[in-house]
This record gives sequence, structure tokens and C-alpha cells, in this order.
Amino acid sequence: MKKVLSLIMTVCLLLCLCIPALAAGAKEKNTFHYVSLGASNTNGYALHGYLSEEQYANPILKGEDGTPGISGYRTVVPYSYPALVADYYRDKGYNVDHAQLAQSAMRVEELRFLLDDSFGNDEYTRWRFYDTDKPSTWWYSCLDELREDYKKTIAEADLITYDMGLNNFGVYLTNRLLSGNYGSDLSRVVGPKYAGKFYAIRAQLEAGVNKLSFGVIKPEKMQKLDQTLDTIAYALLGYCVNFDATMGIIRELNPDATIVVLNVQNIMANLDVTLKGIPIPFGDIMGIAVNMANTYTSLLSPYKDTYLYADTIKNGRVTCFMDELAEYDGNPANINQDMKDCCDVYDTSLPLYLKFRVAARICVAKGYCPITWTLTETEFKKHLPQFVALCEKNCPDLYQETMTAAYDAMITLFQAGVSTNPIPLDGVAKNGTRAAEDRLVAGIFDVMKNVTDAHLNGTTYGKTEVQAAIDQLLDSDEMRAVAAIGVRASIGNTFFSHPNRKGCRELYDAVIHALENETTSTQVALREAPNLLVKKPVKVMLRSIGNLLG
Repeated sequence: MKKVLSLIMTVCLLLCLCIPALAAGAKEKNTFHYVSLGASNTNGYALHGYLSEEQYANPILKGEDGTPGISGYRTVVPYSYPALVADYYRDKGYNVDHAQLAQSAMRVEELRFLLDDSFGNDEYTRWRFYDTDKPSTWWYSCLDELREDYKKTIAEADLITYDMGLNNFGVYLTNRLLSGNYGSDLSRVVGPKYAGKFYAIRAQLEAGVNKLSFGVIKPEKMQKLDQTLDTIAYALLGYCVNFDATMGIIRELNPDATIVVLNVQNIMANLDVTLKGIPIPFGDIMGIAVNMANTYTSLLSPYKDTYLYADTIKNGRVTCFMDELAEYDGNPANINQDMKDCCDVYDTSLPLYLKFRVAARICVAKGYCPITWTLTETEFKKHLPQFVALCEKNCPDLYQETMTAAYDAMITLFQAGVSTNPIPLDGVAKNGTRAAEDRLVAGIFDVMKNVTDAHLNGTTYGKTEVQAAIDQLLDSDEMRAVAAIGVRASIGNTFFSHPNRKGCRELYDAVIHALENETTSTQVALREAPNLLVKKPVKVMLRSIGNLLG
């Protein structure tokens, strides 16, 4: 009996010792590792939380080298769709470890550069991440640590959402076509073995233009299309080749994770432009490139059976801040906090800072700040948070009333840009955008000054005055074009072409639908096949370009 009791006690003791280990193992097993890959469409750009609270208080802060979060890296923004996906699994009882690795302005090439140590970089990568004037110089200074973090985190993932490619056909392609600043450095990106394929695609594009334009474009005029054809061929080949390369590396690092690929959206859907009076369906041109990319990932990629596919483009694109601008009814009470945040930090590379400029003017006029403070740019930037704090302390009612009127005026001006369709590009194509952008910014400053001065004088700067100021500012095709481009892609830093809360919910719904229904890319492609066709005939588009070229 003693031996039996001794055996029982020994077993009990061993069980007691094992319980913590079993509990730890159960806890570890219940931890769900989620990785979100992408760019600004993924990381919550424009939603409150993308910048640090210190940057909202002082938008000129650029951050120090080595500081994460400058481009959204490792920053989980409330209401962004990856944050909603993480909450979905928390509601299922998981302990979710969410690694947010999406960085603004990244193409698939930049993701590959982080995952493949031997991969080269082109002019865009060097401009975006190595330029000392850019706030993300830490990216290069911490490259080894960053690469290790990406690889280790991906290897541990249970779920990966892959939302890359928007910038291949957005930031890169539009800037290349409009300004020609970013070269097509093919050999450093896809390697010599793909050069033949690039030129084959290029030749097919040229042959297609000749065939579909019914000879309207004369051979000697075709050279004027060289840059456009080169850029489109480069963007498409770069996207497809590097999508496969990154997917192969991810599967090498982690053969078992569930991967959801989100298809690329056309953020320029339904947008037209005019050049020399000739209408060109720019949104449809973008749509051709986007649809070809989505066709590749859904039907042609050798990895298509290794991931699920989230259909996000039933209406061309998800809802974005620009839609809120277009729907604004003129009632300041309906301006939500997200829109106010966008106006407050309209672009961290330009000295707009709406609420700070208004607060500074009130403080100087009322004498709330030391006499040494002025409205010169140097003094203004030095004391941004103090101007707001002084207004909130000394005249909160006046400040809030003035800010309400300022938000209304700013959004009304943005609306004028959004409603410009088609965009008249003649002035921009001839003179470039910099001088016109400077004039637009100065005009916005004048509107804010007039709004503030009216409230300081006890009067109002009403709808009639705002509209008159906007009409005067946008008095030419060049200014209307810059205002329209600015809201979408330039001085507005694309705040308004990013998904708002509603758009993030739509992206979340697409991801969860793919997960719950185990939706494959082939299923989506077959279901959405009719939507892959461009509504406006390519023939008409090419004939318009042919007429333009003479």
C-alpha cells in the first residue's frame, strides 16, 4: 500500500509540475500570428493614428533616423482593415499577435528588396527610400534589421494578407507618365533574363496601338508614345515578376500560413482628362493595366493555388475620403473627425496645417503670444502647438467657431477639385505643376486668412464669399487641373484617395469573405470575368490619342 501511495503521490507531483507547461503550451497554441503586408492602402494612412500624437500636435516633426512608424511600419491604426481583421480573430477567442508591416508608397519591388538580399533597386526605390529629403531615411539606415524582421515575422505567421501593387499602377505610374521623373531601370529590377520579355510586351503594345488606331498614328509619330509604352510595360512586367518572386519567398519562409491576396484597385476609375481639347479616358487606361495585373494573379501566376483571393473591386475601388468630399452637403455640422484630421495635417511636407495657421493668426491679432512671435514661417513652425494651446485657453469659443468655418471653406475648395472631371491637362503639360501648386497653396492661405479675419472682426465669411474666392483662384484650366490632381495625387499627398472608415470596412469584408468561403483566385476571376473588360472601347481611346499626335 505504501508503494502504491508513493506511486500516486509521485504521479500527482509530476502532473502538478506539468500543468504550468501544459497551460503555457495551450496559451502559445491559442496565439494567432497575423501579418499585414501592403502599402498606405493597408496601413491606415489618413486615419487618426497613422501619425504619432506628437506629429498631430506639431506636423513639421519628421522623426529621427531609426524611428519606426514614419511610413506606417509596425503602426496599427484603429479602423484600418488589418486592425479589423485582428479583432475578428480576437472575437473568436484568439490571443492575436498582429505584425503590421505595410509601408506607405511601397510597390512589390520594395517588398522583394526586403525579402531578397541580392535583389537590386530602381530609380523609384532610391528616390522613395534613400533620398535624404524624405522622412523615411531610417528605412535604409536600418535595412539589415528591417529585412530580418520581415523574414522572421512572415515565417511565424498563421495568416498573411498581401495587398501590394497599388503603387505600381498609382504613385509610380502616374508620376512617371505626368512628370517623367522615374526611370524604367529594367536590368536592376527584373534582371537581364526578363529583358526579352519586356521588349516583347513593348512590341505587342506598339503593334496593338497601330492596329487598333486604324493607321491614324503615323510611324514617325509613334515615338511620342515611347515613354508611355515603356512605362506601362515596365510597370506590368515588374508587378507580375516580383509578385511571383515575393510569393515564392514567402512560401519558402512559411509553407503553412493562410495567405489572402487582395486584388489591385483602380483609384482613378471613372476619371477623364482632356489634352488639346481631346477627351482621354485616363481612368480606363489605368483600368487596363490594373485588370491585366489582376488577371495575372488570379489566373496565370504559378502560385495561384497557394493563396485565397479577396475581391475588393466590385465598384472599381472601395470608398475613400474623396467620396466624403464629393458628398459634403455644405453643413459644417456634418464634417466628421476623420475629415478634420485630414485638413489639419493636409500634407506633412507643406506648411499648411490648417488649425495651426488659424490659431496663429488669432493669437497674434489678440496679443495672446509674446510680442517676439510673428507669422513668419520660421516663427510659425517653431510655435505650432503653443498657438493652439493659447487659443484653447484664452478664446475657445472664437477658436472653435473660426475652425468650423475654416474646415467648411477648405472642404468646399477641395470639392471644386474633386468635381473637375475631365481634368484639363494642357496648362500642366506645358508648364509643369510646381508653380501652379505654389499658387494654389498661397490661395488656400488667403482663404484661411479671410475666414479668420472675418471672425476676428465679429462678422462671417459666408458661402458666397468662399465660392467667389474659389472661382477667382481656379480661374484657368491650369489651376483647375492642379486643384483636381492635388486632391487626388499631388499636394494633398493622396489623403483623399485612401479608404476611409467605410472603405476599410469594405476591405475587411472582402478579406473575411475570402477566409470564410475559402475563395480561390480562379473562382473570383471566373465570377468577375465580365468586369475585366474596359467599358469605353479601347479603339476610341487609341483613336483619340492618334488625333492628339497628329
